[in-house]
Amino acid sequence: MTQLDTASVSMVSEFSAQIYNALRDVDIVDSHLDATDFFGTDFVFLSGLFHRYEVQGFAGICLLHKHSLVDRNEVMVQVLAKAADGDDQLVTSPMTRTDQGYAAAKPWSFMARSDSSVSCLRPIEYALDRCVLSDYSTLMENPEFLREFAEYVTLRSLNAHIGLALIRRVFPAGPEGTILLEEIDESRRHNTRRFVDERVLNGRKTIQTVYPLEELDVIEPACTPVCVPIARCLDLSPGHGRETSHEGQHGHSA
Repeated sequence: MTQLDTASVSMVSEFSAQIYNALRDVDIVDSHLDATDFFGTDFVFLSGLFHRYEVQGFAGICLLHKHSLVDRNEVMVQVLAKAADGDDQLVTSPMTRTDQGYAAAKPWSFMARSDSSVSCLRPIEYALDRCVLSDYSTLMENPEFLREFAEYVTLRSLNAHIGLALIRRVFPAGPEGTILLEEIDESRRHNTRRFVDERVLNGRKTIQTVYPLEELDVIEPACTPVCVPIARCLDLSPGHGRETSHEGQHGHSA
């Protein structure tokens, strides 16, 4: 049995390519949450839930969305890599279940399940980051939190829109004036997160895709460092993500 045989963990079910491929685009999810006043109601309750179980230092809320389609025997796995210019970047791309990296990875984002009273979470994307590996083990030690999160999200019919995320990464924060931008290459089925000059946005609309619920107290924050402030984000969390489309390419940051 591999480390990633999540069927052996009662709280987490197997990954489903069918469910991953059925996820919506992030702009549709964001519009739905705005229309239902998620950030004025449910977000406040969930923030309290995270603090009550003291998981806010490593866990947050994510907008569930897909980057590209995966085959039945694939999962999306995030790794730390070097760009051509030598800068650090986080790259997410498909891995097969026979890949050595797959066996070592752990889920970093989860969907609440509405079809099971045993496994209350379904993995969405995975990572090889050592913070994720450690935080995943800690998360699994909080079954009451996981069940309460899943029950609330399902009861509120939010499980197709928001999920649970492990937010810490061994990824150095960018210099002042940069933002963590994710660019998606659909033809190669991978996406990269790296710090870029904030001026490249040039006023384009952006969407935050991961919401930490407390400022991280580590010097290796995940996807939550410097970016151009959005008023709503400033009210809700210290992290400000970016989603944008330009020149036929789709990109966002989480």
